[in-house]
Amino acid sequence: MSNIIITPSKNNVFGVPIEIGFHDNVNDNYDENKDLPYPIAPPFGYKNTIYIKLNNTKIKKYIMNNNDLSERSFNLVVSDVNDNSPITLTYNNTVLNQIVNKFEISDGTNIYNLVNSNNVTLPSNIEYTVNIIPKPSYYNLYLWTEKFNLFIGGGNKVITALKYKTIDTYITGFTVDISDDIVYYTDKNITWNSTDPNYNFWINILQTTTFQGQNTGLSVDSDIPLTGWTTKTFEPSTNLYVFAGTVNQKIRSEDNAEFSNSGVLAYFPDASFNLKEIISVSDGNANSFIEVSKTFIIEK
Repeated sequence: MSNIIITPSKNNVFGVPIEIGFHDNVNDNYDENKDLPYPIAPPFGYKNTIYIKLNNTKIKKYIMNNNDLSERSFNLVVSDVNDNSPITLTYNNTVLNQIVNKFEISDGTNIYNLVNSNNVTLPSNIEYTVNIIPKPSYYNLYLWTEKFNLFIGGGNKVITALKYKTIDTYITGFTVDISDDIVYYTDKNITWNSTDPNYNFWINILQTTTFQGQNTGLSVDSDIPLTGWTTKTFEPSTNLYVFAGTVNQKIRSEDNAEFSNSGVLAYFPDASFNLKEIISVSDGNANSFIEVSKTFIIEK
């Protein structure tokens, strides 16, 4: 994993950069094998100085534990022995967004968000608080949607598939918020033809689907517990889908080698939508992902 290099500058004069990162098998205390102290200043001091302050130790390079996904805080000193004018910090925003979910600098009143820009200008001669949350090296659950047309029995249906991939976890349920621009399609009055090569696969998914109201698109199970989800509801006013099973119905995509370790959690005939947010996920023991420090993301 790359580290974040932050360089101070003022009037095109660049100061000594600092480096922040996350790696395995380290702790958040100062480690002389991973971290670097800030170099001793020359007689007249450094211009455009920034350094990390950890237990009164000046640090130039600070590496934290990548296995801990909790929010961390430390102090950042921004100073210039020559004047009090602001100092600009520059960094690679692409690299930063690959490493952290949050990187904020606060003076107690103002909060500067580094995630949304390539630089930030700070008043000098102030000791700031940095709050940072690392991104995991991988997520335990990936969720995404795929749309396609199913041609069968002389007609076609628009299908949205809710697909998933798990790593080091089972799941027994989840709640998702779908996009506000959901599109419903009217039934095509398909004549189901048992000679169609796709018939046996799709008949149980589509023909038995029951629509409620304006084609809410409640799914019929696919790569789900064989007995189906115990709870499967859609709340139109909030666009929330809730799926829940039991610990005896836990599933994981690693068992589905036929489809490259990914699977389908549900099909939604006659509906097209994207995922907006994952509200909650339960693991194989019916524990909340958040409570057991497991992670999820809307991403293929």
